Amino acid sequence: MSKETNKTKFDYLINNTRLSRILIREKGLCALPEDNWKEFVFDFKVSQRKFSSALLYTDCPDISREDLDITPFDIAVTDAIYTIWNYANSPTFTIGLIHKIMTGYLSKSLTQKKRTQIKNSIEKLEKINIIIDCTDYVQEMRSTNSNIFEGQFISVEKTNKVSYKLLEPMPLYRYMEAMGHMLKVPIDNIERIGSATQSYDERVLLRRELCRTILILKNEKNNYKSTQIYYSPRSGKKGCLLLDIGLPESDFRNRETIKRIHEKTKAILESLKREKGEKYSSEDILIHGFDELELGEKTIGVEIILQEPKTKKRQK
Repeated sequence: MSKETNKTKFDYLINNTRLSRILIREKGLCALPEDNWKEFVFDFKVSQRKFSSALLYTDCPDISREDLDITPFDIAVTDAIYTIWNYANSPTFTIGLIHKIMTGYLSKSLTQKKRTQIKNSIEKLEKINIIIDCTDYVQEMRSTNSNIFEGQFISVEKTNKVSYKLLEPMPLYRYMEAMGHMLKVPIDNIERIGSATQSYDERVLLRRELCRTILILKNEKNNYKSTQIYYSPRSGKKGCLLLDIGLPESDFRNRETIKRIHEKTKAILESLKREKGEKYSSEDILIHGFDELELGEKTIGVEIILQEPKTKKRQK
Protein backbone atom coordinates (compact mmCIF):
# COMPACT_ATOMS: atom_id res chain seq x y z
CA MET A 1 0.00 0.00 0.00
CA SER A 2 2.82 2.40 0.81
CA LYS A 3 4.13 2.30 -2.77
CA GLU A 4 0.67 2.62 -4.26
CA THR A 5 -0.82 5.18 -1.89
CA ASN A 6 -1.04 7.90 -4.52
CA LYS A 7 -2.63 5.56 -7.09
CA THR A 8 -4.94 3.31 -5.08
CA LYS A 9 -8.41 4.49 -4.17
CA PHE A 10 -9.50 3.40 -0.73
CA ASP A 11 -11.63 4.55 2.19
CA TYR A 12 -10.44 6.18 5.40
CA LEU A 13 -12.03 4.00 8.10
CA ILE A 14 -13.36 5.54 11.32
CA ASN A 15 -14.27 3.73 14.53
CA ASN A 16 -17.75 5.00 15.38
CA THR A 17 -18.50 2.82 18.40
CA ARG A 18 -19.97 4.39 21.50
CA LEU A 19 -17.09 2.79 23.41
CA SER A 20 -14.42 4.68 21.44
CA ARG A 21 -16.09 7.97 22.35
CA ILE A 22 -16.39 6.97 26.02
CA LEU A 23 -12.69 6.10 26.16
CA ILE A 24 -11.84 9.56 24.85
CA ARG A 25 -14.20 11.40 27.20
CA GLU A 26 -13.10 9.37 30.23
CA LYS A 27 -9.43 9.92 29.25
CA GLY A 28 -8.45 6.26 29.62
CA LEU A 29 -6.66 5.52 32.89
CA CYS A 30 -5.54 9.11 33.37
CA ALA A 31 -8.67 10.33 35.21
CA LEU A 32 -8.80 7.58 37.87
CA PRO A 33 -8.03 8.14 41.59
CA GLU A 34 -4.35 8.14 42.53
CA ASP A 35 -4.69 5.15 44.87
CA ASN A 36 -6.33 2.85 42.30
CA TRP A 37 -5.69 3.91 38.73
CA LYS A 38 -4.19 0.83 37.06
CA GLU A 39 -7.58 -0.79 36.47
CA PHE A 40 -10.77 0.79 35.14
CA VAL A 41 -13.99 -1.22 34.86
CA PHE A 42 -17.18 0.34 33.49
CA ASP A 43 -20.48 -0.50 31.80
CA PHE A 44 -21.62 1.32 28.69
CA LYS A 45 -24.95 1.44 26.90
CA VAL A 46 -25.14 -0.19 23.47
CA SER A 47 -28.91 -0.08 22.94
CA GLN A 48 -31.99 1.25 24.69
CA ARG A 49 -32.01 -1.52 27.27
CA LYS A 50 -28.72 -3.41 26.95
CA PHE A 51 -25.25 -2.75 28.26
CA SER A 52 -21.80 -4.17 27.69
CA SER A 53 -18.76 -3.81 29.94
CA ALA A 54 -15.13 -2.94 29.42
CA LEU A 55 -11.95 -3.16 31.44
CA LEU A 56 -8.84 -1.06 30.86
CA TYR A 57 -5.71 -1.96 32.76
CA THR A 58 -1.92 -1.78 32.68
CA ASP A 59 0.67 -4.10 34.15
CA CYS A 60 3.62 -1.80 33.47
CA PRO A 61 5.37 -1.17 36.81
CA ASP A 62 7.24 2.06 36.11
CA ILE A 63 4.61 4.35 34.64
CA SER A 64 2.36 7.15 35.85
CA ARG A 65 -1.37 7.49 35.21
CA GLU A 66 -0.79 10.81 33.41
CA ASP A 67 1.07 8.82 30.74
CA LEU A 68 -1.93 6.60 30.02
CA ASP A 69 -4.65 8.96 28.90
CA ILE A 70 -6.52 8.06 25.71
CA THR A 71 -6.98 11.08 23.49
CA PRO A 72 -8.82 11.80 20.23
CA PHE A 73 -5.40 11.89 18.57
CA ASP A 74 -4.71 8.32 19.74
CA ILE A 75 -7.97 7.07 18.21
CA ALA A 76 -7.15 8.94 14.99
CA VAL A 77 -3.82 7.07 14.93
CA THR A 78 -5.51 3.68 15.44
CA ASP A 79 -8.09 4.57 12.76
CA ALA A 80 -5.21 5.11 10.34
CA ILE A 81 -3.49 1.87 11.38
CA TYR A 82 -6.74 -0.05 10.94
CA THR A 83 -7.21 1.55 7.51
CA ILE A 84 -3.72 0.38 6.48
CA TRP A 85 -4.29 -3.08 8.00
CA ASN A 86 -7.57 -3.40 6.11
CA TYR A 87 -6.19 -2.48 2.68
CA ALA A 88 -2.57 -3.64 2.75
CA ASN A 89 -1.28 -7.08 1.83
CA SER A 90 1.08 -6.88 4.82
CA PRO A 91 0.55 -5.83 8.46
CA THR A 92 3.69 -3.67 8.26
CA PHE A 93 3.22 0.10 8.29
CA THR A 94 5.29 3.25 8.68
CA ILE A 95 4.73 6.37 10.74
CA GLY A 96 4.85 8.35 7.50
CA LEU A 97 1.95 6.37 6.06
CA ILE A 98 -0.09 6.87 9.24
CA HIS A 99 0.51 10.61 8.86
CA LYS A 100 -0.63 10.59 5.24
CA ILE A 101 -3.87 8.78 6.08
CA MET A 102 -4.60 11.06 9.05
CA THR A 103 -3.97 14.33 7.25
CA GLY A 104 -4.99 13.67 3.66
CA TYR A 105 -1.56 14.84 2.49
CA LEU A 106 -0.81 11.72 0.43
CA SER A 107 2.37 13.08 -1.11
CA LYS A 108 3.79 15.21 1.69
CA SER A 109 6.51 14.25 4.19
CA LEU A 110 6.18 14.88 7.91
CA THR A 111 8.36 16.75 10.37
CA GLN A 112 10.33 15.11 13.18
CA LYS A 113 7.93 16.65 15.73
CA LYS A 114 4.90 15.00 14.09
CA ARG A 115 6.79 11.73 13.69
CA THR A 116 7.59 11.73 17.42
CA GLN A 117 3.98 12.50 18.33
CA ILE A 118 2.66 9.49 16.38
CA LYS A 119 5.45 7.28 17.75
CA ASN A 120 4.62 8.30 21.34
CA SER A 121 0.95 7.53 20.77
CA ILE A 122 1.73 4.01 19.54
CA GLU A 123 4.11 3.31 22.41
CA LYS A 124 1.58 4.56 24.98
CA LEU A 125 -1.27 2.41 23.64
CA GLU A 126 1.02 -0.64 23.74
CA LYS A 127 1.06 -0.30 27.54
CA ILE A 128 -2.73 -0.39 27.88
CA ASN A 129 -4.74 -3.61 27.82
CA ILE A 130 -8.46 -3.79 27.11
CA ILE A 131 -11.21 -6.38 27.60
CA ILE A 132 -14.64 -5.79 26.05
CA ASP A 133 -17.40 -8.13 27.23
CA CYS A 134 -20.52 -8.22 25.04
CA THR A 135 -22.10 -11.35 26.51
CA ASP A 136 -25.47 -9.67 27.08
CA TYR A 137 -25.54 -8.20 23.60
CA VAL A 138 -24.25 -11.07 21.48
CA GLN A 139 -27.57 -11.78 19.69
CA GLU A 140 -27.65 -8.29 18.14
CA MET A 141 -24.05 -8.36 16.91
CA ARG A 142 -23.19 -8.94 13.27
CA SER A 143 -20.56 -11.52 14.11
CA THR A 144 -21.11 -14.00 16.95
CA ASN A 145 -17.79 -15.85 16.68
CA SER A 146 -16.80 -14.17 19.91
CA ASN A 147 -18.49 -12.00 22.50
CA ILE A 148 -15.29 -11.04 24.31
CA PHE A 149 -12.56 -8.95 22.68
CA GLU A 150 -9.30 -8.62 24.60
CA GLY A 151 -5.62 -7.91 24.28
CA GLN A 152 -3.23 -4.99 24.11
CA PHE A 153 -4.89 -1.83 22.85
CA ILE A 154 -2.37 -2.14 20.04
CA SER A 155 0.16 -4.95 19.72
CA VAL A 156 3.13 -4.11 17.48
CA GLU A 157 6.80 -4.76 17.06
CA LYS A 158 9.36 -2.45 15.51
CA THR A 159 10.85 -3.67 12.26
CA ASN A 160 13.20 -0.68 11.89
CA LYS A 161 13.41 2.96 13.03
CA VAL A 162 10.27 4.07 11.22
CA SER A 163 8.33 0.84 10.57
CA TYR A 164 6.10 -1.36 12.72
CA LYS A 165 4.37 -4.68 12.31
CA LEU A 166 0.88 -5.13 13.72
CA LEU A 167 0.98 -8.49 15.52
CA GLU A 168 -2.76 -8.99 15.96
CA PRO A 169 -6.02 -7.14 15.19
CA MET A 170 -6.84 -4.41 17.70
CA PRO A 171 -9.62 -5.45 20.15
CA LEU A 172 -11.49 -2.14 19.82
CA TYR A 173 -11.64 -2.65 16.04
CA ARG A 174 -12.65 -6.31 16.25
CA TYR A 175 -15.51 -5.09 18.44
CA MET A 176 -16.30 -2.36 15.89
CA GLU A 177 -16.49 -4.93 13.09
CA ALA A 178 -18.80 -7.16 15.12
CA MET A 179 -21.09 -4.23 15.90
CA GLY A 180 -21.03 -2.91 12.33
CA HIS A 181 -20.11 0.57 13.57
CA MET A 182 -17.45 1.47 11.02
CA LEU A 183 -17.65 4.61 8.89
CA LYS A 184 -16.01 4.92 5.48
CA VAL A 185 -14.75 8.20 4.05
CA PRO A 186 -13.67 8.08 0.37
CA ILE A 187 -9.98 8.99 0.10
CA ASP A 188 -10.64 11.59 -2.60
CA ASN A 189 -12.78 13.44 -0.02
CA ILE A 190 -9.81 13.29 2.37
CA GLU A 191 -7.55 14.75 -0.32
CA ARG A 192 -9.93 17.71 -0.70
CA ILE A 193 -9.67 18.42 3.02
CA GLY A 194 -5.92 17.93 2.98
CA SER A 195 -5.49 20.65 0.40
CA ALA A 196 -7.60 23.01 2.51
CA THR A 197 -5.79 22.51 5.83
CA GLN A 198 -2.27 23.40 6.84
CA SER A 199 -1.82 22.93 10.60
CA TYR A 200 -1.76 19.60 12.39
CA ASP A 201 -3.39 18.40 15.63
CA GLU A 202 -6.62 20.36 15.75
CA ARG A 203 -7.30 20.08 12.04
CA VAL A 204 -6.57 16.33 11.99
CA LEU A 205 -9.08 15.89 14.81
CA LEU A 206 -11.58 18.39 13.42
CA ARG A 207 -11.46 16.64 10.08
CA ARG A 208 -12.11 13.24 11.68
CA GLU A 209 -14.98 14.55 13.82
CA LEU A 210 -16.63 16.51 11.01
CA CYS A 211 -16.34 13.51 8.65
CA ARG A 212 -17.89 11.29 11.32
CA THR A 213 -20.71 13.73 12.00
CA ILE A 214 -21.58 14.32 8.33
CA LEU A 215 -21.74 10.58 7.60
CA ILE A 216 -24.02 10.05 10.62
CA LEU A 217 -26.28 12.90 9.49
CA LYS A 218 -26.46 11.44 5.99
CA ASN A 219 -27.53 8.02 7.26
CA GLU A 220 -31.32 8.05 6.97
CA LYS A 221 -31.61 5.27 9.58
CA ASN A 222 -30.36 7.67 12.27
CA ASN A 223 -33.31 10.01 11.66
CA TYR A 224 -31.52 13.11 12.94
CA LYS A 225 -33.76 16.17 12.90
CA SER A 226 -31.00 18.68 13.58
CA THR A 227 -27.83 19.20 11.55
CA GLN A 228 -26.39 21.75 13.96
CA ILE A 229 -22.91 21.34 15.46
CA TYR A 230 -22.17 23.35 18.61
CA TYR A 231 -18.68 24.22 19.76
CA SER A 232 -19.53 24.30 23.49
CA PRO A 233 -22.09 22.28 25.49
CA ARG A 234 -25.72 23.34 25.16
CA SER A 235 -28.49 22.86 27.71
CA GLY A 236 -29.48 19.20 27.95
CA LYS A 237 -26.70 18.07 25.59
CA LYS A 238 -23.58 16.16 26.71
CA GLY A 239 -21.39 16.48 23.65
CA CYS A 240 -19.85 19.37 21.76
CA LEU A 241 -17.16 19.75 19.12
CA LEU A 242 -14.49 21.09 21.49
CA LEU A 243 -14.98 18.13 23.82
CA ASP A 244 -14.86 15.62 20.97
CA ILE A 245 -11.49 16.91 19.74
CA GLY A 246 -10.03 16.75 23.24
CA LEU A 247 -9.90 20.39 24.31
CA PRO A 248 -10.17 21.05 28.08
CA GLU A 249 -13.34 22.42 29.69
CA SER A 250 -11.51 25.70 30.36
CA ASP A 251 -11.63 26.33 26.60
CA PHE A 252 -15.39 25.83 26.25
CA ARG A 253 -16.15 29.50 26.93
CA ASN A 254 -12.89 30.94 25.65
CA ARG A 255 -13.70 33.31 22.78
CA GLU A 256 -10.25 33.08 21.19
CA THR A 257 -10.36 29.28 21.19
CA ILE A 258 -13.86 29.22 19.70
CA LYS A 259 -12.84 31.75 17.07
CA ARG A 260 -9.82 29.63 16.10
CA ILE A 261 -11.87 26.42 15.90
CA HIS A 262 -14.58 28.21 13.93
CA GLU A 263 -12.12 29.40 11.27
CA LYS A 264 -10.65 25.91 10.89
CA THR A 265 -14.11 24.33 10.78
CA LYS A 266 -15.17 26.75 8.01
CA ALA A 267 -12.04 25.94 5.98
CA ILE A 268 -12.78 22.21 6.17
CA LEU A 269 -16.48 22.60 5.34
CA GLU A 270 -15.69 24.94 2.43
CA SER A 271 -13.46 22.22 0.96
CA LEU A 272 -16.34 19.74 1.22
CA LYS A 273 -18.91 21.76 -0.71
CA ARG A 274 -20.15 19.93 -3.78
CA GLU A 275 -19.09 21.59 -6.99
CA LYS A 276 -21.58 22.33 -9.73
CA GLY A 277 -22.65 19.08 -11.32
CA GLU A 278 -21.64 16.86 -8.39
CA LYS A 279 -24.65 14.85 -7.27
CA TYR A 280 -25.68 14.23 -3.67
CA SER A 281 -24.60 10.86 -2.23
CA SER A 282 -25.09 9.42 1.25
CA GLU A 283 -21.78 7.56 0.86
CA ASP A 284 -19.50 10.60 0.74
CA ILE A 285 -18.96 13.56 3.04
CA LEU A 286 -19.66 16.26 0.49
CA ILE A 287 -22.27 18.84 1.48
CA HIS A 288 -24.25 21.60 -0.19
CA GLY A 289 -23.05 24.20 2.29
CA PHE A 290 -23.30 25.42 5.86
CA ASP A 291 -24.56 28.34 7.92
CA GLU A 292 -22.83 29.96 10.87
CA LEU A 293 -24.80 29.79 14.13
CA GLU A 294 -24.74 32.90 16.27
CA LEU A 295 -26.18 33.87 19.64
CA GLY A 296 -26.09 37.62 19.95
CA GLU A 297 -22.59 38.60 18.93
CA LYS A 298 -21.14 35.16 19.69
CA THR A 299 -20.46 32.42 17.14
CA ILE A 300 -21.63 29.17 18.73
CA GLY A 301 -21.44 26.63 15.91
CA VAL A 302 -22.41 25.70 12.36
CA GLU A 303 -25.42 24.13 10.70
CA ILE A 304 -24.68 21.63 7.94
CA ILE A 305 -26.77 21.88 4.77
CA LEU A 306 -26.59 18.41 3.25
CA GLN A 307 -28.62 18.98 0.09
CA GLU A 308 -29.66 21.93 -1.99
CA PRO A 309 -33.02 23.12 -0.66
CA LYS A 310 -35.88 22.18 -2.94
CA THR A 311 -37.62 25.14 -4.53
CA LYS A 312 -41.35 25.24 -4.00
CA LYS A 313 -43.48 25.18 -7.10
CA ARG A 314 -45.56 28.29 -7.60
CA GLN A 315 -49.25 27.73 -7.42
CA LYS A 316 -51.16 28.84 -10.49
